[in-house]
Amino acid sequence: MNKKIKVYIDSNLIFCPNKICNLDAKEAKAFEKILDNYMKYITLVTSEKTKEELEKISNVQGRCYTKFIYYLLSKVPKANLEIIRCSFGNISFGESVFGGSIREEDELYKELKKIFKNNDDAEHIFHAEKNKLDYFLTLDKRTILNKRNDDKFKHLNLRIRLVSPSELLDEIKKYSQLKNQKTK
Repeated sequence: MNKKIKVYIDSNLIFCPNKICNLDAKEAKAFEKILDNYMKYITLVTSEKTKEELEKISNVQGRCYTKFIYYLLSKVPKANLEIIRCSFGNISFGESVFGGSIREEDELYKELKKIFKNNDDAEHIFHAEKNKLDYFLTLDKRTILNKRNDDKFKHLNLRIRLVSPSELLDEIKKYSQLKNQKTK
């Protein structure tokens, strides 16, 4: 079996050229090394949430280019942000349709929104976690990467790991060494 590491690409890697152009040298070299040497070990994915964000780009050339990048990536299904619970019991006539339901936000999504003040960030991380991906690659140090050490975030015990390009490179190197040892 040839299992690949599944990496969710945060939208800032797709349509924030300023962040990419202003990467510090260490992160830029790590990102380039991943692209040049380690793509056989990983699958890059994103979600419909990214497309929703890029549709808001007003500049048609910028929107066209980011759509091009978006369509090159694999997609994960959009996870349900809401849970629909059936309602029975003490409901008066006319208050609900027969067999009606109550919509509630998914508990994980609610918790992520408390930690990440930007609901877009919370939703991207939510989709990555619900789709059982391995890593969430981002350039966003201020609002995402610095939150991973937050006790509230650690308490969620997520499968997904939030990483920068250099951290992802370190993880892929370990993975590739293990794969190479197994084939010897």
